Amino acid sequence: MSHNRQSSHSTQKVKGFTFLWGSVQNSVRAYINASVRDMHDRDDVLQSTVQYLIEHFSEYDPQRPFIAWAVGIARYRVLDYRQKKSLHGRELGGNALELVTEAFIEHRNDLEPRFDALKQCLQTLNKKQLKMISRKYYDGSSIEVIAKEFEIKPNTLAVMIRRIRLALGKCIDKRIESGAC
Repeated sequence: MSHNRQSSHSTQKVKGFTFLWGSVQNSVRAYINASVRDMHDRDDVLQSTVQYLIEHFSEYDPQRPFIAWAVGIARYRVLDYRQKKSLHGRELGGNALELVTEAFIEHRNDLEPRFDALKQCLQTLNKKQLKMISRKYYDGSSIEVIAKEFEIKPNTLAVMIRRIRLALGKCIDKRIESGAC
């Protein structure tokens, strides 16, 4: 094969991967976020997943859904991460991880509109609420640590976060029902 043909073939593979990855990246990220607590570790697992997907893209069977392949690879990256970190008990166990994996694949079409709605609903929070939610769910900090930062009782913070979550849930549902997402 000449250099031009190889280059053209390689470019087509990159475009194919980029198109497919763009359609599933939020779902794969959400799966990893649900499976790994630490935000820095999440990024490492995501990067490892994408690297593997790129390196092994020629092994992908286009007759099967790309999301299933990508989440399957992410699952193995999560398991590798856990084995290296020896995290047992703090993260989802094997059977629970299987259930999360299946749920992500099964409900993949429902996730994108919900992610879009969540992004819009998060913009309705004030700075304090957003910081509380970010510290809890993005950073993975404990209620006790966050309560100390905000100089409030842990029980009070837990109630506040619960109310914020309920409000976000209602906002997401309204946006989905109205077709805004």
